[in-house]
Amino acid sequence: MEFSVFSLSMLVLFVIFTRQMGVCNTDRNLISWEDLSIEKYLGKSGSNDTDQGRVIVVSKDGTGDSKTVQGAVDLVPLWSKERVKIIILPGVYREKVIVPLNKPYVSFVGNESSETVISWNTRASDRGPNGQFVGTLSSASVAIESDYFCARGITFEGCTLHTTAASYGAIAASERNSTSENSGFSFLNCRLTGSGIIYLGRAWGRYARVVYSYCNLDGIVIPGGWNDWGDPSRRK
Repeated sequence: MEFSVFSLSMLVLFVIFTRQMGVCNTDRNLISWEDLSIEKYLGKSGSNDTDQGRVIVVSKDGTGDSKTVQGAVDLVPLWSKERVKIIILPGVYREKVIVPLNKPYVSFVGNESSETVISWNTRASDRGPNGQFVGTLSSASVAIESDYFCARGITFEGCTLHTTAASYGAIAASERNSTSENSGFSFLNCRLTGSGIIYLGRAWGRYARVVYSYCNLDGIVIPGGWNDWGDPSRRK
């Protein structure tokens, strides 16, 4: 089963989860629609936008701060308290990307008029350097482990998922285990396309929370929508 996710706003993909998603404590950490517009940053690089926080530009032709998305993530300061906007110019970036826990307040911003794609093809059944299966958690094309991540105008493209019986892939898996946890996934103005069938999400935690708003879902979503991951109590 192949599928891609086209995001125009906040998005996290596959079994990746953030521990918290919400507002930040200072104006410099907040994200606005203007901040998610690529046009205001064209021609700029990291040190030029001091009023709006740091900006890092990714360009395949080497004219930006990095040729790769992961290279740009590596440039983000550890435990930054200001939002860092990574502007990804059009193109297909074939790489696995990880935004680690110690790099919060990161935004990926693409140009909606020209497609920007992050694509990778790891499967849970693939073997890592140690010879062991990488498993579902390590098979994501883009893994977001940090807080307050958001993205706009980016195509996140995954690999082919081989499924059998009643076992299917899921776009998101939320590990929210308490009603007091301020965490979850938000998909706004997204388009889910591909072939085969897939769940919108699976309940990794008992109080999993995933919201799709104004999204275009092609006929790949299982009618039930959600997977309780073997625990019927999670359907509540």
